[in-house]
Amino acid sequence: EIIRASWQAPDRFGALYDRYVGILYGYASLRVGPNAAEDIVADTFLAAFAQRRTYDVARDTARPWLFGILTKKIAERSRTEKIHYRAYARYMPYSGDYASGANATILYADGPAATLPPERVIEAVEARLSRVSSTMTGTTCSMRGQPRGECA
Repeated sequence: EIIRASWQAPDRFGALYDRYVGILYGYASLRVGPNAAEDIVADTFLAAFAQRRTYDVARDTARPWLFGILTKKIAERSRTEKIHYRAYARYMPYSGDYASGANATILYADGPAATLPPERVIEAVEARLSRVSSTMTGTTCSMRGQPRGECA
């Protein structure tokens, strides 16, 4: 009844959010971690809102429908992460222990290896990642411990 009511009054969809956000977040948090879960649950409700006219209102509960959308969003995220990690591995495989202060050997898939002191590794990573997509720059931000928005 909430979904059908939201066809005429979209703000009524908020009641569905209030009812299911906790359980969806709990499940997503176990699967992908708390930070990613927030984004995935938000994407789930955006998708559900956009698809609400296709929902079978004869069903007793929207829970299976929402979990289906959530599961697809988690799978999409997993596929995207794998693509990013593969791209990162192609451009930046390395060996070494940064914590020890020893030099790190960077093994480039498309060129010769380089042995660098720890303070130059981030610079090398940034140079290589600039060749990949801009979405990968978040990796260097997290390596520096900076929030994504504060890292160029």
